[in-house]
Amino acid sequence: MLEKKIYMIDLKKYNYFTGDNIGHVSRGVSIISDFLELAGSNYVLFTPDFKSTLYHHFDNKIIFSNLFDFIDKISNKSNLFRLDFIVFDFWHLNKDTFWLYKNEIDDLNINAIIVSREYGYSDSEDVNDFSLRYEYKKNPNSLDDKSDIWLSDNINKTSTTLEYLKISYIRDKKLEYLFGDSKDIC
Repeated sequence: MLEKKIYMIDLKKYNYFTGDNIGHVSRGVSIISDFLELAGSNYVLFTPDFKSTLYHHFDNKIIFSNLFDFIDKISNKSNLFRLDFIVFDFWHLNKDTFWLYKNEIDDLNINAIIVSREYGYSDSEDVNDFSLRYEYKKNPNSLDDKSDIWLSDNINKTSTTLEYLKISYIRDKKLEYLFGDSKDIC
């Protein structure tokens, strides 16, 4: 029997990530992807060839130069072998061009993390819609300044930090391990 994987974020078919600053969004998506990889998931980043900010945060990447090159690489099944999710760097696309690329990934049976400034979806689609923002707090009473990346779920109207998500995930995995519901632990 297959075990259900529990993630720090429950990935759906489409997982949109946006924010005011591509640097903060890139950092947040890379933290999430790295954590999901530690939990046993395989991924790859599809990114444009001009070395976007997201490009520098990922080791596993496939570079495309235009829509035709993207179609060629996304159609190559060896590029998708044993993947649990794909990160798509669509930050550079406007809303009209975005749809050309999204239509190409609609038939994939792999969850997608889509980093985009402009996007859209219908109510019938299986989606998460997240915003990432960076928050820096200076503590005037000590040298312990704090910075956090906040994840806001735009559908459920909830927010939390990525650090808190990681702590909650690890705590839940430890409880499952203690009560015999799971065989693995982080």
